[in-house]
Amino acid sequence: MSEPVRTTESSHKGTVTVTESSSHETSLGCDTIYLTSVQGLLKLTQMAFSFIAFMCVTCAPWWEYSHTSGYQFFQFVSMTCLVLTSIQLFLICTKLIFKIPLPWNIIDVVYHAFAVGFYFLASCLVAAWAYNSSLAAGAVS
Repeated sequence: MSEPVRTTESSHKGTVTVTESSSHETSLGCDTIYLTSVQGLLKLTQMAFSFIAFMCVTCAPWWEYSHTSGYQFFQFVSMTCLVLTSIQLFLICTKLIFKIPLPWNIIDVVYHAFAVGFYFLASCLVAAWAYNSSLAAGAVS
């Protein structure tokens, strides 16, 4: 892709040509710099905590109790957030996010608002029905 060129009139003789370059590299490839940035590390941490919370609730013997729907909902929320965050990380690392013209900042804020709300609801359900320590650990993480 060619860079946009802006021509401005100068008060001096002639014109000045200013080349504006895009702030994002648009060629496809793996962006390892993002993974070491604060945002990338936070995404990786979010994925790790989603997986840990899923495993805590999955490994607990909750099937012996009558309130299994709350635990299944927590599993659904944690695994859905893990998958959606993985997809988002893949799009960012491969730079496909710059090729798809969507309002990614708004999508990111809405996704995280829903994720926080669903995690809070699922954690409250698991904490209310927790019979052992691994269920409580899943609710806290």
